[in-house]
Amino acid sequence: MVQSHPQGARSPTQSTRRIVLFSSQVTWGGGEEQLRLLAEGLANSGWTVLTAAPAQSRLARSLAEVGQAVTALPGRGRNPRAWWQFRRILRDFRPRILWMNDPHAILHGLVAAFGLRLVRVGARRTIFPLRSGRLYRWGLHCVVCPSRASAAACQAAGIASSRIAVIHDGVDPRRLATADKQRGREKLRKLFDLSPEADSVVFILHVGKLTPAKGQRDLLEAFAAVAPAFPGSLLVLVGDGEERCALEAHIHALGLDGRALLAGFREDVLDLMAGADLFVFPSRQEGLGGAVMEALLLGLPVIASTAGGIPELFEGLQDKSSVVRLVPPDDVTALRDALAQSLQLDPSARCGWGERARAYACERFAASRMVEQTAALLDRLTRENAH
Repeated sequence: MVQSHPQGARSPTQSTRRIVLFSSQVTWGGGEEQLRLLAEGLANSGWTVLTAAPAQSRLARSLAEVGQAVTALPGRGRNPRAWWQFRRILRDFRPRILWMNDPHAILHGLVAAFGLRLVRVGARRTIFPLRSGRLYRWGLHCVVCPSRASAAACQAAGIASSRIAVIHDGVDPRRLATADKQRGREKLRKLFDLSPEADSVVFILHVGKLTPAKGQRDLLEAFAAVAPAFPGSLLVLVGDGEERCALEAHIHALGLDGRALLAGFREDVLDLMAGADLFVFPSRQEGLGGAVMEALLLGLPVIASTAGGIPELFEGLQDKSSVVRLVPPDDVTALRDALAQSLQLDPSARCGWGERARAYACERFAASRMVEQTAALLDRLTRENAH
């Protein structure tokens, strides 16, 4: 068991602001980043926080490294042994709230917590139809969604709107401050074995799990259509997932060997983003789009689809095209045209585009806002469900 306890943690009798955060995910994605921010933010706001996650998960390692309290579950917390161990943890820690951060965490967390007097909160990040609306209706006091689009999917499954809260994701400015443009550009050149003198290359970057919902296949096809006209452009897809082998084969079939590559999961993703010239996020389905928020804050020109909650990031912005190029999801032609128009711009024009994006994002996105809104919701739920 991985255990790390911050100094000054309160005993179970000292506070009602006690919460267990449960993730069943081993890999890293937007949901895990938001849970990391929430764990650190609540702890810094006076909450007593314990995160339960698989021992081999990147989330457990990340939180333990910064002194957050973490308990490791066997496997992914999805078996009877893990249920009983998690139940003992809940009995010993005595939280007031159990936060379950993904669908598997909700299912197995509810099994482990059955009969315990807890406020049960589940996070629902995607816009996929709910398979177990009845479970959510029966087991959860509240479902937290990052966008109205994901909230609509919950309502379609019969969950009352009064039990759904929409809280947009946040971005940690301290984490983004570690990004280095020059270092990132050097790393991008090394991916293609380019010399340091090859600085006129235009690097196009995508970050996301390699799944059909993220639209990487559409991006490859759109890039293949414009690549001959822009020989100095290269495409890098950062992330890992179920589609990796299929996408590698698609790169070869499209004749993009040497022009596009899969970089896998990268701890230095922020450097790569800072060093890129253009960020593309062509999701077919998306809860909100945390990677888009990070790209904007790093001053990157962004092309994104209008899938799910992505348009909510730009609500109230009169001239959206000054900050982002939005295209319909699952539309290779529109994506191709947006790529061509962006690649035709000279570097100074792309730089100006990126700076406008950064200025806009700095006003809109902050992890502190997400944490404050979540803490207020949790306090309200605690009051409303006092025993």
